[in-house]
Amino acid sequence: ADMAELLAAHPVQTPYLVHGLLRRGEIMGIVAPPKARKSFLVSDLALSCATGTEWHGHFGVEKGRVLLIDNELTDNELAVRSRAIMGTRGITADDVRGALYTRTLRNSDRGVDSIIRSLEKSPPFDLIIFDALYMFLEKGMDENSNADMTCLLRKFRRLAARTGCCVALVHHTAKGSQANKDPIDAGSGAGAFGRALDTLVTLYRHEEDDYFVAHYRQRSSAPRPPLGLHWRYPCFTDALHLDLDAIYVPGKRKVEE
Repeated sequence: ADMAELLAAHPVQTPYLVHGLLRRGEIMGIVAPPKARKSFLVSDLALSCATGTEWHGHFGVEKGRVLLIDNELTDNELAVRSRAIMGTRGITADDVRGALYTRTLRNSDRGVDSIIRSLEKSPPFDLIIFDALYMFLEKGMDENSNADMTCLLRKFRRLAARTGCCVALVHHTAKGSQANKDPIDAGSGAGAFGRALDTLVTLYRHEEDDYFVAHYRQRSSAPRPPLGLHWRYPCFTDALHLDLDAIYVPGKRKVEE
């Protein structure tokens, strides 16, 4: 495109859905160790967007229609977890009626192409969360293949581009210690995953039990410093006192003061 025409067509930057973190039409990855309560974290995000309230007490979120696609939990377990988070946050079923939808695919064999085609034809959503990414790998795909992961990420990019929604992908870290890894390289499998995203949120375990350090990498937003998080069932909250450099290393004991 002619640069003058490009500038005229885009006088302002695309607005945020999650303030300072995720713009409309972008792809976000949330990476954390196995069993680090990633599903609770993204359920909390879904509720924040459906109600237009802050996410874990730090990020403002615009109110919008949300779809949470979960391929690990049963309907019952998803309901139990959501009810617990809603109770803690003072959110009622009426507050999210018509704004938050779920699809559980635990016992489904639907492929990602079929899911995306149906979403492109459905009423638009502002945020679609896919939890967890590894369950959307097609037969023959290799998580460690940059070509395969790039192909998969392109599918989610097209969904965001065609519908204008934000897409959030939940992924797990690689095995072993992540303490010395850049957040972009912490995710399991090929490095293409971290590099293809517009926003990456990476959680590291802290030396203190039930505490985490969140790192943020963004393509189109100002850099953000790490943030300490405290897990206390069923929500994460800010932990402003936390030593953000004290990342947990397997086999290393905490020094007692």
